[in-house]
Amino acid sequence: MPKEVQRKLIEAISSCKEPGLIILEAPMGCGKTEAALLAAEQLAYQTKRSGVFLGLPTQATSNGIFPRIKDWLQRVHEETHEKMELRLLHGKAYLNEEYVNLTRVKRSDADESGEDSAFAVNEWFSGKKTAIMDDFVVGTVDQFLLTALKQKHLALRHLAFAKKVVIIDEVHAYDAYMSQYLQMAIQWMAAYGVPVLLLSATLSESSRLELTKSYLRGLSVDHIYGWIERFSGEGICKKTGEDSSDREIDG
Repeated sequence: MPKEVQRKLIEAISSCKEPGLIILEAPMGCGKTEAALLAAEQLAYQTKRSGVFLGLPTQATSNGIFPRIKDWLQRVHEETHEKMELRLLHGKAYLNEEYVNLTRVKRSDADESGEDSAFAVNEWFSGKKTAIMDDFVVGTVDQFLLTALKQKHLALRHLAFAKKVVIIDEVHAYDAYMSQYLQMAIQWMAAYGVPVLLLSATLSESSRLELTKSYLRGLSVDHIYGWIERFSGEGICKKTGEDSSDREIDG
């Protein structure tokens, strides 16, 4: 059975005509990751996205969550029978044994063996510039922040994210310098209509508003009108405008 935070998150997304920025706040152990994966499926369906990017602060946290993403895609494959292209993307991904074993199985080899493998590896995406183009990518958050920098092949990176649902974990862990690039990258995602899901155990009111403003700027909205929703382990809080106070909404 889904936990309360997962149920409320899916209900809120399902009720949105054009889901955009979602901030999920909940303490450890509340099932944020599982909720995010359920939300990614729903967001991909509603916005017609074909992949997911999950960004984490460090290589260690990326390695730690990679098996869970693999298991999730395995379950999706059992329902859809579609091949999943999964990639671990950071500087030392080649040292991750589980990922290395996954890359050793080529699409042609799996087809010839007749095994019902959930995963397919496209060698074209193994290049430094093209790896982010793969459908499902788990990596360090800098892969996402690079969309805010002027660099070579930037259009290719933007194209890669334009087709994905973007999930950024542990948003509270980023310093002021990284947060500036995060806000700029989120603004680009809004311009492409990309749904962005931000996960955090706790996030200050000012940080939440700055992230929301960045997404709205990407939508060419100058002020925060209507309402902003955020989720916590205790329920859903609704905020109207920039100066009004939060009030609890019964689940």
